[in-house]
Amino acid sequence: MAGKGFAKDWITSSVTCCAIAALLFFVREKSMPESCCHSVVSSHSVQWAILNWSLINMRYWIGVASKDHVSRGVDGGFCQLCHGKAQPLKRMASGDWIIYYSPKERFEDTLLCQAFTAIGEVAGDAVYPFEMFPGFVPFRRDIRFLPAQAAAIRPLLEQLSFIRDKKHWGYAFRFGHLEITEADFRLIAERMLGYDPVVSGRG
Repeated sequence: MAGKGFAKDWITSSVTCCAIAALLFFVREKSMPESCCHSVVSSHSVQWAILNWSLINMRYWIGVASKDHVSRGVDGGFCQLCHGKAQPLKRMASGDWIIYYSPKERFEDTLLCQAFTAIGEVAGDAVYPFEMFPGFVPFRRDIRFLPAQAAAIRPLLEQLSFIRDKKHWGYAFRFGHLEITEADFRLIAERMLGYDPVVSGRG
């Protein structure tokens, strides 16, 4: 009897995990609203599984913009990437994390910044156009930015795995948007926040 009970629990657990994986796949692929997924699965055990699945599938990104442009995004709770293109924003999913790197203080000037200047969590699924002025309608995405201090990049160069050429390290940011490892994200986040936002749940 004990063997049958174990087998039943194992089958139930396996089916539940498969169902959750399927639901979250549809959410990530934008073919099912996240709210619908939550209405289907509401038990504590399933919610716990969803949380762990989300952590496993969480991705980490860097966006590149001058510090003054980043500050506008932080104040408004949004991000723009690659001169307002939509595709980089669509690569990210709700619950992912993004850190901004600022090579310059101001877009129009040459004064260097060379620091990570903002950190936040991707909020919601919408990628939407926003007219900044006639003729320029960039795409944006909502971000829950955290209060953070800028972190200079130079002291971190030797530890960051996405910077392979330590002499020509600026080359890593040439595309304006890149995915980084969890370890690199945590290294930068600790410098900016003084804690790990993913582990602490304070994000």
